Amino acid sequence: MQAALLNEFYARKYKGKLIIRFDDTNPSKEKAEFENSILADLATLGIKPDKVTHTSDSFDKIADFARQLIKQGDAYMDDTPQLQMQEERLNCINSVHRSQPKEETLKVGITCLLLH
Repeated sequence: MQAALLNEFYARKYKGKLIIRFDDTNPSKEKAEFENSILADLATLGIKPDKVTHTSDSFDKIADFARQLIKQGDAYMDDTPQLQMQEERLNCINSVHRSQPKEETLKVGITCLLLH
């Protein structure tokens, strides 16, 4: 609540825009009722966003940035199963994908970007 009030205050003070972004990284599982409830709660505090966006609105742009980072050698893709990845991290073991060629990394697809 405090963050919302501060963001509203600074947006109005500096004649900016208050943008509410919902992090819907898996849009098929998101429910509009939760978004509507949050927006209604904000309205009771007198907070009215100028714009409402979703992370999924930017998926193409995010994927383009990910490809750029991979080509620069600053990131890689990793499709290691979650439990195996947790075990490797716990034991300070690098993923086999970390040192694979950029071309191979780009074939995996932009679904699980990890920064070097």
